[in-house]
Amino acid sequence: MSSSINSVYNNTIWALSNHSNRLMELQEQASTGLKVNRPSDAPSSANRILNIKSELRSMDTELSSIGEITSRLEMSSSVVQSMTSQMGGMRARITSVLSGLQAGTTAASTRKAVGDEFNDMIEQYLSLANSSKAGQYLFGGAASSKPPYVVERDIHGDITSVKYVGSHDDRHVKVAAGVEMPSCLVGDDIFKFDSREPPKFLGTTGAVAGTGTSTIRGSKWLEVSASGGGWDLSIDGGLSSVHVPPAGPNTMVTDSKTGEVLYVDSTGITNAGLEAVTVNGTYDVFNALIATRDLLRGTKPISDDDYRELLSQSSASLNEVDHGLTRAFTSIGGRLEALSNLKDSIEDVQVSVEGERSRLQDADIAQISVDIAERTTLYQMSMSVAAKVFGLSILDYI
Repeated sequence: MSSSINSVYNNTIWALSNHSNRLMELQEQASTGLKVNRPSDAPSSANRILNIKSELRSMDTELSSIGEITSRLEMSSSVVQSMTSQMGGMRARITSVLSGLQAGTTAASTRKAVGDEFNDMIEQYLSLANSSKAGQYLFGGAASSKPPYVVERDIHGDITSVKYVGSHDDRHVKVAAGVEMPSCLVGDDIFKFDSREPPKFLGTTGAVAGTGTSTIRGSKWLEVSASGGGWDLSIDGGLSSVHVPPAGPNTMVTDSKTGEVLYVDSTGITNAGLEAVTVNGTYDVFNALIATRDLLRGTKPISDDDYRELLSQSSASLNEVDHGLTRAFTSIGGRLEALSNLKDSIEDVQVSVEGERSRLQDADIAQISVDIAERTTLYQMSMSVAAKVFGLSILDYI
């Protein structure tokens, strides 16, 4: 008899404890919305949930990096697009000036006014090329913490040369496992173009291109002056010169300011004067604009025919630069598209992984409600049994 009462008592206590604990678990799941609140609830699922959360954090970091790079590239694209739009307008101005020259209706004051417009444009382009976002210069490459372009100015404050001092390596940022993308671009790759052609000489001195490969870029003025029964040749405004004779097919004339070299065939020089030297395929955004501005302002004494020829070549150089900017714009667009595709792929994986996490961790509130009602009923039944068991006394057996 005693054994039977102990058995009933123990079973009743166990049932009350079991139903009470299960009710607490269900109520916790209902309040948190999670069916796994601690590792002990489901060790295998808890371990997978922890791994999934780590994966999701990594993907959030990757998406954040993609967003940052995308923002910078979009700003870079806007800069290049703005330059291209303005370049089209200035090319139209050159065409108008040329038409007026051919018709004899364009005055020197008009040309100078257009030159001043080009001067303003050079300043705007410098500001655009030195654009920054969140303290990082868009076109400085890996050296993105400082302005990538520096200038030299004349006594009037006008820009005479623009030099790239940024890095020639892109600033890469990791955006996914094994995937890096450039965040800050190399300005020299965007605004400078290199498909060098032989130098062209325009003048009456008799100087022509030498046999060596010159390193001058864009446009230069070769000054030929009589000296000591021969000629002095200079491309830096007379700051330095080389004397001939001895004349030769490959006389090297150096710009003392930049170190650039022009090889001249000096054997045919017959008189002093100026030679306009242009090297197609080596113009960049800035030297093309500076050369055109100076030409429009009439800073050199040249004939009307040479002037028209040089202005026509300036128009061609601006067209060359415009095509280069268009290619750069397309290249940046391709990178933005690649980032967009990568972002979509990561987001698709993120949705799939998040779905797995939800399946493992999120509670089914409707089912929990049913389970709570069922457990509550069982608990109440156990309480009823316990009340009867614990109310027994020796008198019930007499």
